[in-house]
Amino acid sequence: MGGGKDWESVAKPKPNAPSTKHAPSSANSEALEALRAATSTAEAEENKRYELKDSVDARLTTWKGGKEPNIRDSQLYSVTGAIMAESGDA
Repeated sequence: MGGGKDWESVAKPKPNAPSTKHAPSSANSEALEALRAATSTAEAEENKRYELKDSVDARLTTWKGGKEPNIRDSQLYSVTGAIMAESGDA
């Protein structure tokens, strides 16, 4: 039979190819260190932002304490005054 593959060569196992894994190069190590530094910096900035937000929220809550009724009353008086002015009762 001609034109076919030689079955003996197909059936033989091929030798293992040499490993292509390389030790990390210095460029890869430098890039990894730069990425780690950038990530660390970003995390520190994010933590600082959260701390500032918490501080502002606490100060705002303290400032608002007791003012809601005053603001609500002021709004009601303003609306009442506007309605009375439109109706001519003012």
